[in-house]
Amino acid sequence: MKVVVLMSTYNGEKYIREQLDSILNQTIANQVQIYIRDDGSSDSTISIIEEYIAAGADIILDRAENVGVIASFFELIKTAQEADYYSFADQDDVWLKEKLEAAVEKLSSKEQECGKDTPLLYCGDTNLVDGELNLIKRESKNPRPSFGNALVENICTGCTAVINRALLEKIRENIPDTGKIIMHDWWLYLIAEAYGMTIYDNEPHMNYRQHGNNEWGAKTSRWAVAKHRIKQLFAKRGQIYRQLEEFEKTTSSNSGAQLDEKQKSQLSAVLNSEKTLTAKIKLCRNKTIYRNSRNRDRVYRFALLVGKL
Repeated sequence: MKVVVLMSTYNGEKYIREQLDSILNQTIANQVQIYIRDDGSSDSTISIIEEYIAAGADIILDRAENVGVIASFFELIKTAQEADYYSFADQDDVWLKEKLEAAVEKLSSKEQECGKDTPLLYCGDTNLVDGELNLIKRESKNPRPSFGNALVENICTGCTAVINRALLEKIRENIPDTGKIIMHDWWLYLIAEAYGMTIYDNEPHMNYRQHGNNEWGAKTSRWAVAKHRIKQLFAKRGQIYRQLEEFEKTTSSNSGAQLDEKQKSQLSAVLNSEKTLTAKIKLCRNKTIYRNSRNRDRVYRFALLVGKL
């Protein structure tokens, strides 16, 4: 069994040692290879990584030009060596030692049940921490993954994501124009729910550093966070549609498996909702397309009706 950790780095000298150490200290570290694509760092990130390589760590380093974090992760997906599972890593978090083992156990168990040809995405909750790893709070999302949810909400925090070989191949068949999608982890979730399934782990296995807006959201009152989310949703007008238009284009041009009729209907319902008030109302009444928390779902449907989504 082999796990490849896919990491994109960019000027990450401040925290990258902690991240690498936490990966190299995994309970299944002898089955793990780290594949790093540096996205044009100008600090000491590369020299730090080279220190680990010189010390014998199983790390492959690709020194590349700057293309941005989304495109960088898709380059890793396209060029990763053959493995059983692929894990995604940021450059500034700290993984608990059992993180990969927990993911692999759940994925392999589901493969035994459904077959290795079933595309599988594993993701889960995190411990939200500040820059010094002090606990801010423990996430508790408890979501209901589905294709209808993936159309309008991303439950996959990229640094928790682990996928099997079947999902990697399916993503390779559906590489998007990265300028038209919101984030690579949302694309993983969309493809997983279109062709396979998502396993969500409610037990955190990593410390997820919060910076800037993330830390603000983690430390602020619920009402302030709710108002902030409404503003964010309004500010993202059109982004979800552009992403779904790219998803429709990419999946329909794929010579492999196509979306089923229910999925096509759900996708069309979202894409057509911006055209008429009747279509908006129809989508608002569609309970198969939803956001997981009651408050977020209400905000989504309100934004839809007032024409901000």
